[in-house]
Amino acid sequence: LQWRTDFFYEHATIKNTDFIPSSEALVTRDWKYIYWPDFQFEQLFHISNDPMEETDLAKQPSAQSQLVAMRARFEELKAKAK
Repeated sequence: LQWRTDFFYEHATIKNTDFIPSSEALVTRDWKYIYWPDFQFEQLFHISNDPMEETDLAKQPSAQSQLVAMRARFEELKAKAK
């Protein structure tokens, strides 16, 4: 049995976007990429270093290669989920 190393998830809007907006994400052991479709906004967290997800790295130049890799895997898993 081989364990997965990442997973994709989708969460629907609850009540309205002001209460809980929809979200989609890719989560690995060390990283979390979140896409907020209602706002066309993305976030990137290094969850092994920042487990409370307090520092969004999506716009940090030092995290751009990780962001590109996470986006690509996110799109791959999202396409498979349909």
